[in-house]
Amino acid sequence: MNNPELEELAAKLCESPDYRILRRIKPRTILGTPITADLRQGLFLDVETTGLDPLNDEIIQLAMVRFAYSLDGKICDVSEPFDQLRQPSKPIPPEITSLTGLSDATVLGHQIDPAEVSAYSEKANLESVSKVILSGPGGGQGS
Repeated sequence: MNNPELEELAAKLCESPDYRILRRIKPRTILGTPITADLRQGLFLDVETTGLDPLNDEIIQLAMVRFAYSLDGKICDVSEPFDQLRQPSKPIPPEITSLTGLSDATVLGHQIDPAEVSAYSEKANLESVSKVILSGPGGGQGS
């Protein structure tokens, strides 16, 4: 954030245990690595669920960011983020809402689109991401 007033407000909110401040990821361009360099593609995943039991709990948010990195480990490029919500088959427990900020109202009517997950992730050479993320008892569409 570049606005000093907003930064001051955010700092005050962070002092309270009742608030968490999330900052939007801002995509960056190549950071001094030549375009001809041997770059690898990576994918950062952030998954929020209704709990920790993979057989009974469900994914309620999937966020991903593709990035390019050099062989020496430098992050060279960061893409636009991907973020989708999913309405679970049962209410989100209060402790999960407290932890993630996601409530039943927030996810109401949302579904994670496997085709969009595949389209986003295939650019990072991870063809099976949608199958891994969205299959099984807690992740399948309509489960």
